[in-house]
Amino acid sequence: MKCYKVKIGRVLVNHNLITQEQLDECLSHQKCRGGILGEILVSKGYVSAQDLEEYLTFQKERVCPLAS
Repeated sequence: MKCYKVKIGRVLVNHNLITQEQLDECLSHQKCRGGILGEILVSKGYVSAQDLEEYLTFQKERVCPLAS
């Protein structure tokens, strides 16, 4: 079984919690100043800490697809 990890930014965009533009802005911020993407998203008010935690759990549960 092949395992993969979907990046949290992609998860949030795909679930319409943030826009692609917001993600790009936060990734640029991260690249220039460092930091953790989730913390940047919360600090800018794009997602709540509760939503981030929920979707990080969602992301973690989907690292490996279920065996059929």
